[in-house]
Amino acid sequence: MDKHNHKLIIPGYGGIVVAFSLILSLAFSNTFNNDLINKIHSKPEIVRRATVYTESNREIPLKKSMDTNSDNIALLRRGEEITLLESKVNWFHVETSDGKTGYIDNRNVKTNHLPPVKFHKSMKDRIMISQERQKLYIIKDNEVIREFVVSTGLENTQTPNGLFIVEHGMRGTWFFSNKYQQGGRYWIGFRGNYLFHSVPMDRNQNIIPEEYKRIGKPASHGCIRLYLDDAKWLYDNIIDGTPVLIRP
Repeated sequence: MDKHNHKLIIPGYGGIVVAFSLILSLAFSNTFNNDLINKIHSKPEIVRRATVYTESNREIPLKKSMDTNSDNIALLRRGEEITLLESKVNWFHVETSDGKTGYIDNRNVKTNHLPPVKFHKSMKDRIMISQERQKLYIIKDNEVIREFVVSTGLENTQTPNGLFIVEHGMRGTWFFSNKYQQGGRYWIGFRGNYLFHSVPMDRNQNIIPEEYKRIGKPASHGCIRLYLDDAKWLYDNIIDGTPVLIRP
């Protein structure tokens, strides 16, 4: 959130109350932001349960390394329980119920808890999304400097949790999906078809009113929706390669 210097000159008792309220508000905001950052680096829980997720019934490969071309250790079924060991860019390091360890594409995991995230010192500037709060936070030098209200995926078209990177060259000012008969402006890709983009629009680039009203609660097909001005800010200010952490 933007920080501004405020100078209040209000005589009398009322001025004291207003000034005190402002101090409390700023203190709460700073405490909340610090807690948010610290939560990422907190000591991990001993067990972080998750399940394998896919919109179809296909089996999901457990890979030997973080490479789609690496050998399969096992094939996992939808709904199979796994334990999350660590978050990697686009992957989770996991352990299966029978003790096998390997890597799974984080788009194929449903979880309410993230495993430990190790940020390299070059990742002090990043984006973080809280699906619980339906908020997107811009973090610079490990401090929250701006926040936006968003809309993430529905239960059956989830927005994946985990660590991602804004993909090189994956951005544009307009797209339209014939499948969903919706489009959006100022889109940025962070993992395949998963995008940041504006509130949905019709093919004539008019905002769809009922979709506009849903910003602030889960409503998307997996992308992260923002109000139009906020999507433009992201498009203008976020560079390729920026880390993206999506939390449950």
